[in-house]
Amino acid sequence: MKSKKIQIAYLLRPHWKALTIAFIAVIGESFTDLLEPWPLKVVFDYVLGSKPMPEWMSSFVNSTFGHDKLAILNFAAIAVITIAVVGAISSYTEDYLTTTVGQWVMHDLRRTLYHHIQRLSLAYHDQKRTGDLISRVTSDIDAIQSLISNVLLGILVNILTLIGMIGVMFYLNWKFTLIALSVAPVLFLVVYSFTRRIN
Repeated sequence: MKSKKIQIAYLLRPHWKALTIAFIAVIGESFTDLLEPWPLKVVFDYVLGSKPMPEWMSSFVNSTFGHDKLAILNFAAIAVITIAVVGAISSYTEDYLTTTVGQWVMHDLRRTLYHHIQRLSLAYHDQKRTGDLISRVTSDIDAIQSLISNVLLGILVNILTLIGMIGVMFYLNWKFTLIALSVAPVLFLVVYSFTRRIN
């Protein structure tokens, strides 16, 4: 099992630049996911409500959009569009690069495995079923490609978004955050219990 891990790491090494860019795109995607509700907060607090804007926001809005509430609304609309565009570019970049890397890793792994099978003795092929070898070359490698393309950085996006949400919640109100997170262990036990029954 250890040698397989080293082999996969060896196959990923030539694509470190693409994976680095994909990782940056993951951070951008997570950041935009966290920023999506922020324009609504601006509208509710500073357009519909009467809260004073922070100094940096007030100076930017006044110098760029104007001095009335319509200017704040225009600022919120531009913020929504900007967040959506950055999130879409980050998501596309991450999907494109991870899919490309997954295809190349699948190609290199199949070529390596094929050459390894060709060097095995005839006695080995007599003992092994042909279906097992075909399954190794097709299904197992497809699973590795799916792991790299869909799971590897997808899990990272979810983890970073979750950590960011918890951080924002603690920043806004740490007491309510602790109350909200107090149900997480119970929910985990319930999900774990039902998952074991299903499996």
